[in-house]
This record gives sequence, C-alpha cells and structure tokens, in this order.
Amino acid sequence: MRRLRLGCAFVVGLLGSASPGLAWGSPESEAREKARWIPGASIFSMGNPEKREARASSDALDDLSGKSTGFPWAVGGSAEIASPVVVDIPGRPRFYFHADVAYATEGEDVVLSQGDPGPTSIFGTVPVVQSIRGVGQAIRTEIKPLLLTGGIGTAWSFEAFDRTFRVRPSVEWMYQRQTVKAILGAGENEGVDPALCEPCRLLFIESETEKGYHSVGPGLELAMVAGRAGDFLLSFYASGRAYRILGPRKANAGGRGLWQRTDGLPTTRPSPTTDFRATFKRRTWHYRFGFGLRFSWLPQ
Repeated sequence: MRRLRLGCAFVVGLLGSASPGLAWGSPESEAREKARWIPGASIFSMGNPEKREARASSDALDDLSGKSTGFPWAVGGSAEIASPVVVDIPGRPRFYFHADVAYATEGEDVVLSQGDPGPTSIFGTVPVVQSIRGVGQAIRTEIKPLLLTGGIGTAWSFEAFDRTFRVRPSVEWMYQRQTVKAILGAGENEGVDPALCEPCRLLFIESETEKGYHSVGPGLELAMVAGRAGDFLLSFYASGRAYRILGPRKANAGGRGLWQRTDGLPTTRPSPTTDFRATFKRRTWHYRFGFGLRFSWLPQ
C-alpha cells in the first residue's frame, strides 16, 4: 500500500512538473485561434464489422454456402491539419484533413466450414471409409495487418457543460487487403464394398488468393476538449464511419486436385481429378466505430 501511495504521488508530481500550464476546461482564446492552422496527432482503437458470404462446390462433397459477419479490431495513429476558421459564424467551422495508419489484430476467421478439412489420411487399424481423417471443406479469410484510412471534412465547435465540443462530419476513404483461403479434403472407397477401404482414395486441395479493397463513405466524430497542457489541447473523441466498396467485391479461390489411392496404384475413379470452386464476396457496405485521444498544437 505504501508503494502504491508513493507511486501515485510520483505520477501526480511528474504531471505537475511537466505540465505547468495545465488548466482543465479553461476557455480558448478565440481571437488568436481563428487565424491559426492547427496540426494534431491522435491514437485510436476501432472495430470494423463487415458482412460477407461464400460458396464452395465440387463433385467430391455437397455444395456449401453461407453468410457470416467478421469483426476485426485495429489500433493505430493519425496525423491531421485543420485550417483557420473559414467563416466567422456560430460554430467557427474549419476544414481539416487526416491520414491514418492502423494495425489489425484479428487472425484467420472462418466464413463457412463443414467437417474438419485438412490433409487427408487414414487413422486407426480398421480401413473403413469412416476412418479417413481431414474430410470437409472451408473458406476462411484474414485481414492483412496494415489498414490505411484518410478523410476530409469540417469541424464545428460549441460550448456545453463548461466544455468545448467539436462535431466533425467528413468524407472518408479506406484501403485494406484480405487473404481468402479455400480447403477441401475428401475420401472415397476404391473397392467394391462401399464401407471398406480396399483401398481408399484420398483428395486434398488447398489454395488462397489475396484481394485489395478501396472504400469511401461518410464519417462523423464527436470530440470533447478535456483541457490544456502547455501549447497542446487534449481531446477525447468517438467516431463512426460507413464505407462503400468501390469496384469488384468477389474473390475466387479453389483449384484442381488429383485423387490418390492409399496403396499407391492408379485410381479407377471415372474422373481422376476434381475441381474445387470457392467464391468469397463482401457486402457493399462495411463500417467502423471507435474512440481515441488527440493532441492539437494550439499555443496560447
């Protein structure tokens, strides 16, 4: 407990010595502010829900289709510049531009799946069809870690509850890349008895493709100026954005595989190869919401 009290005292003392001009909720000097360009930087965290659908088909397994919603999360940083006040009316509107870089933390996500697809093999001592491991099919997707966003808009200021608030409508852009993976594992009886593997024949197909998406749409942010530390204003903000994908939204994966007998001999299957067709498609609109902390350079 004594260490905790000493630690808190140290942090408070450090903030007091490093920020002698700290004045939470102090009024801004409007006369100087109107003519200034205001650069800023922020850190943020955001969620990006997206709806997508996929379909898989082949002559080895039944066709499979479905829909799902992905929810990748990302953290990042932003740089921006705000113009002087455009027109001297209530709200003191300014134009601003921002550019962001974010890192997506989500790994591989299943869009649709059937069974336990993977490299096929026989397990157990009884060579029956049910002993084939890795049978199934799946389509999976993975957001590439790097997300790029930017936008241009207007910022409007107003006072409420002894604080300065800013409403910032904007037009937003996002670029992201996704990897789509398709997997098919299948097994059949090669002999006369449909239940026994005398021997079995196995098939495994795995492929992936990568696609980039450009999106544009409206955004809205609400920020609250928390206070001043020297020449900087500290603001907390929450934002929401909607993006419409530009261009094709579909990605094709899959491939052709050759059936292999477990005894190494050529298969007697009428069609020794199978084409696996996998299609991934994103919905037209996807979204983003999040919150952040901004530092704006505005000397008194």
